[in-house]
Amino acid sequence: MREQWPVAATIWPEGLIHFAGITHLILGIAGLILGALLLIWWTQNTGRWYAVFAVTLLFSMVLNVAAYYLFVVPPHSAGCIDLCPGRIGFPLPFATLSTAGSVQIYIGDFLLNLLLLWLLLFGGVVLWRILSEAIQ
Repeated sequence: MREQWPVAATIWPEGLIHFAGITHLILGIAGLILGALLLIWWTQNTGRWYAVFAVTLLFSMVLNVAAYYLFVVPPHSAGCIDLCPGRIGFPLPFATLSTAGSVQIYIGDFLLNLLLLWLLLFGGVVLWRILSEAIQ
């Protein structure tokens, strides 16, 4: 199953990361740095930074769990000799769906997807705050 995905996942323990490669991990580290900078910016502009952080993190977790149920690609034969396993998750897949119906969730991919969703939400809130101050 691993040879179907062009990733460098052979260096990670089995069950940790399946879809993400080195590029995704580098972008994840850059995302953590960007998130820390956004958090620092928010702490300097308001005293309620912890509430904004907690709400955006909670909402991104809800979106991540909802993606598990809403974005399911079933096992398919397009581009494969045999049935290819399905995948679950959006915008980054974080679980595989075997032809027998069993699901394998990869925690590293799940956390990368959570980070991406949190950055989108938190960055959107920061942009909303900047634009609302500029309009006033």
